[in-house]
Amino acid sequence: MIRTEEYNLIPDNITTRQSLFAKGTCCKSACMNCPYGFTVKKHGLLFKSPSFEEMDKVKQSLKVKLIGDYSQYELVVLKGYLIGIIKVDELFVTQMYLHPLIDEANISKELIESYYFY
Repeated sequence: MIRTEEYNLIPDNITTRQSLFAKGTCCKSACMNCPYGFTVKKHGLLFKSPSFEEMDKVKQSLKVKLIGDYSQYELVVLKGYLIGIIKVDELFVTQMYLHPLIDEANISKELIESYYFY
């Protein structure tokens, strides 16, 4: 697992997975929703333990309601942008919440586990 301390919020104008897939080939521009996996292969996924102070901003950005102990949560960062939050135990990702603009077909629980645990 590689950690980061900094991230930005996703802009409101990212291209959808469907639009990128309709092009037929990867443009190698590292698009956030690249259906060909180029962006994740190039940049990888980074993780950050959230502080209590930043959780309101994170919950608002991801449009999720999280309750309880935040110590089991990790922020997921791709290309310097916050794309989701996960809840982990010793071996697995038990919950995953992605930003509404990020397609789950590109970022699966198994993919996140492969970067987090290995």
